[in-house]
Amino acid sequence: MPATFAAHIAWADQPLVAVGMTLASGARTAATWWAGKDTTEARRLHATATTAAATGYLTVASFTDPLGAT
Repeated sequence: MPATFAAHIAWADQPLVAVGMTLASGARTAATWWAGKDTTEARRLHATATTAAATGYLTVASFTDPLGAT
């Protein structure tokens, strides 16, 4: 079972969890940018964009119904 389905079942009706996941996604993305400071610019941008896309997807899919009207 993908993480988004389990997260939706557990937390779909809890707005404070949504806030926490949003803040955690932002913090992880910022940490990725910071951790890439000694790499090339392209590598840093790619890693940061990938992290932002993945954590953003997880957050959105956790609070919207990933299967549709179930």
